[in-house]
Amino acid sequence: MMCIAGISVPEGLSVDALNEESDVWSADLSWSPGHGTDQVPHLFEVSYHSEGNEPKIISTESCSTTLPGLHSDTQYTVSICTVLQGGKKSKSVSTTFHTSEFVLSTII
Repeated sequence: MMCIAGISVPEGLSVDALNEESDVWSADLSWSPGHGTDQVPHLFEVSYHSEGNEPKIISTESCSTTLPGLHSDTQYTVSICTVLQGGKKSKSVSTTFHTSEFVLSTII
């Protein structure tokens, strides 16, 4: 991933809800777009993984998304960055969460 300084970094990444149905979890995320992105075509790239597993990536134009298919009693790390139309990416912001618990920490 090529990160470029000067591209607005998403702010306030948070896990708003953890949902469980039949021992399959999902997480609802939200964030703010950062300063100056309203005039520039962009999207957000959300990457998430648990330890020892390959990251899964979701791209969205929205400032929220749901991470599906999470495992019970597992810690996940989520990172998000802004991606400009030409493919240039901002630095990412990250947070961690644990399914079965709602204890969060933010990593900057």
